[in-house]
Amino acid sequence: MEIGRVKPQEIIEEMQNSYLDYAMSVIVGRALPDVRDGLKPVHRRILYAMWDMGLRSTSKLRKSATVVGECLGKYHPHGDMAVYDTLVRLAQSFSMRYPLIQGQGNFGSLDGDSAAAMRYCVAGDTLIVTEKGLMPIKEISSDQNEDIKLKILSRNRNINIASKWFDSGNRQIIKITTKSGLSLKGSYNHPILIWSKNCLTGQPFFQWKLLKQIGIGDAAVIDRASDVLWPIAELLLKQYWPDHSDRRTEKKILPEKLSDDLAFILGLLVSEGTIKKTEIEFCNSDAELIKKFEESWKKVFPDCRLHKFFREPNSFGKKPYYTLEIHSRQVVEFLQNIGLTPVKSAQKEIPLLIAQSPKSVASSFLRACFEGDGSISFSEKMTELSYISTSEDLIKRMQIILLRFGIFSVRRFDKWRRTHKLYIRGLNNYRDFKEQVGFVCVSKTKKLNEAITRLHKNYSQSDFVPYLGEFVRSSFDKGNDYQSWEFAMKHNFDRYSNMEQNYSRVLTAVRPPYKIYTDAIFENLLYNNYLFDPVAKKETCGKEKVYSLRVDSDCHSFIGNGFINHNTECRLTALAEEMMQDIDRDTVNWVENYDGTRQEPTVLPSKLPQLLLNGSVGIAVGMATNIPPH
Repeated sequence: MEIGRVKPQEIIEEMQNSYLDYAMSVIVGRALPDVRDGLKPVHRRILYAMWDMGLRSTSKLRKSATVVGECLGKYHPHGDMAVYDTLVRLAQSFSMRYPLIQGQGNFGSLDGDSAAAMRYCVAGDTLIVTEKGLMPIKEISSDQNEDIKLKILSRNRNINIASKWFDSGNRQIIKITTKSGLSLKGSYNHPILIWSKNCLTGQPFFQWKLLKQIGIGDAAVIDRASDVLWPIAELLLKQYWPDHSDRRTEKKILPEKLSDDLAFILGLLVSEGTIKKTEIEFCNSDAELIKKFEESWKKVFPDCRLHKFFREPNSFGKKPYYTLEIHSRQVVEFLQNIGLTPVKSAQKEIPLLIAQSPKSVASSFLRACFEGDGSISFSEKMTELSYISTSEDLIKRMQIILLRFGIFSVRRFDKWRRTHKLYIRGLNNYRDFKEQVGFVCVSKTKKLNEAITRLHKNYSQSDFVPYLGEFVRSSFDKGNDYQSWEFAMKHNFDRYSNMEQNYSRVLTAVRPPYKIYTDAIFENLLYNNYLFDPVAKKETCGKEKVYSLRVDSDCHSFIGNGFINHNTECRLTALAEEMMQDIDRDTVNWVENYDGTRQEPTVLPSKLPQLLLNGSVGIAVGMATNIPPH
């Protein structure tokens, strides 16, 4: 026994022995497949974990994150991405001749497109673009049933069917906020689409990135498609009618649908109204706007009286104003039922029904809002269209609704006045606002027209495509077409306003090896009109319940709060099941797992010659394995 005795040892000899021991351990334990089933330990553990979970080829798909968590917790205590990357490879038809896992969603492509990440998904208040308008993901299934059938908007303006809705339980949450103020909350392993670049070549590309991996400055891809997937029919409102059958309240005619006129009334009351439990008040000094309110009210509530009062200014510098009061208990309760809650200004919200209405209805609501608390001003150096409120939630929801009109806005907080403000800038945004929203009163309409007339270019400080100009200019061939080269060096083409008219000529100066890829980038950008919004803030938010969707498409993506979200699901293939048959009949040896709490097989029964069918590739210490399929 030599325990406790220190023996002199040559460092060179000790290093050699330790290195060889480590190398052989890695080679045998990780890198070399077992010839009997053709699998490395991590492959075997993933497949056995899925078998143990009941994920047969005929069972329902489960989230990849669930499979990875099962494998990590019971058999393979290493990094989650190492396990997930292995799972992805087992599902790729271009990596495996006969895939052992059936994947649902984006599992990568041969041309280098990386797989989407596993996920638990996003917080319940995330607004998803659906055929029923913007819906909080937690409310997509009203009866908590997993089975749904709902059209949703996906990446590249595609419309797909969401067939499953999942309550994924309480998870640790990360919240990211972009430079413009858009925000998203989701689990650490939830992926969104990022616009990135190759650190060696500078080539820009789309990339799926986990929330936990996203850094400050990463360009989040924001969807602002304005002409796809709007609700068609006006919302029915009978379910919101108050039941006053047992009261002495005077019965009034209530609207059956959420029309443009009702939306206009709601917009003015959200901006300028005072909502109380038993009455509602609307005040404004503009006689033209008061008249418009009265006209809309008469159409929607024909037998409900508006009590109108003219008020003298109550302090120096103020204008005289009008007050319209609503005292009908039935009408007040109805308006509260559809979203006009009796709260203080700082707690006001845009009624969710507006976000779930046809485009014309949402437009009418926004028009009224901007008529109340919106403004348009310009000077020699600046033009500004803005909306102001003391309610942060109201401003956040309005920003997302404006995106559905293709209008990009920036959210800011004035800490001195304690107000939240939305800024709209840029010629295209002003044009879109004029055509799709606009103002009611003549004075603001005139100002907007003047602002558009005096502007000659778009606001390009925030609405441009990062990395594009630098990469394209680096691929120019000056000698091939000097005039095109000179043109491209002098003109911008990474702003959408200039891209469409300039990119064809710019393309002639690009060297042939880069021309096809560069052309594809331009076509993709012009078709989708994505906004690239840098992440400005990232914070942890503790635990919160998260929800997810199954999208029946190869891309498996959906739009939430403007961000393009993603996830994957999986189950065993029929071939993998054949490798598992009779595993419970003492056909293989078993060993304890890493913590001794359960057992795992040392090899799978494998009726099929998996090593010959799929081959194997791996890198170890001092060697590599490359066994091609036969």
